[in-house]
Amino acid sequence: MRTCVTCGAVSDKSRCPKHRKDDRPSASKRGYDARWRATRGRYLGAHRTCEDEAGCIADATEVHHLDGLGPKGPNGHEWHNLMALCKHHHSRITARDQSGWGKR
Repeated sequence: MRTCVTCGAVSDKSRCPKHRKDDRPSASKRGYDARWRATRGRYLGAHRTCEDEAGCIADATEVHHLDGLGPKGPNGHEWHNLMALCKHHHSRITARDQSGWGKR
C-alpha cells in the first residue's frame, strides 16, 4: 500500500481513486506516434549525450520539449524546441515543470 501523492490517503497506487486521471488519452493520441518516433530517433542520433545544463555526460535516451507542449504543439517536431536528455534529467525537468517543484 502507498499514500496518495495528492492527499495522503492510503491507496494501492500512487494516487487514490479520487485523484487518479484514468481518462488520460493514449500516448499516440497525445502525439507520440510514428512521426514522433522518427523525429526522436533522428534527434537522438545527432545529439548522443545529455544536454542538461549541469554538464551531464550520460547517454541521451529521451527527448524533451522545451515549450512543454509535446509533439502536438506548434513546434513539436522542430529541433530548436527539443533537448536530448538522460532519463534522470528528463524526469527531473518534467517533474519541476509539471508540478512547480523547484521553481522560485
